[in-house]
Amino acid sequence: EWGESPLPTVSSSTFLLGAEIVHEDLKMGSDGESDQASGTSSDEVQSPVRVRMRNNPARKISTEDINKRLSLPADIRLPEGYLEKLTLNSPLFDKPLSRRLRRVSLSEIGFGKLETYVKLDKLGEGTYAT
Repeated sequence: EWGESPLPTVSSSTFLLGAEIVHEDLKMGSDGESDQASGTSSDEVQSPVRVRMRNNPARKISTEDINKRLSLPADIRLPEGYLEKLTLNSPLFDKPLSRRLRRVSLSEIGFGKLETYVKLDKLGEGTYAT
């Protein structure tokens, strides 16, 4: 069965790397030399833990579930005349926007309007974020 083999026991303060023993509980003195830390009663060696995998059956994802996530909302409410306005006012993309059209476009999305920005006083900051 999964996870039935015991794990090797390793001391919490010593690891063997190659032929070298590395101690975790070392304290460095002011002269740069390491002093062995004194062990306390809280430095207990824990016994190995057995890990078992969960037996969750794989959830079947139906085509209907996928289509629900990928589809657009059933009711898209565009303002009256929005598409007509969009096609009439949108300039051709082969030439750059004029300064006036750029300002109108930015104004439509709320750029530069105070109500567009959220003051972060609630979070303790004194700045604005969009």
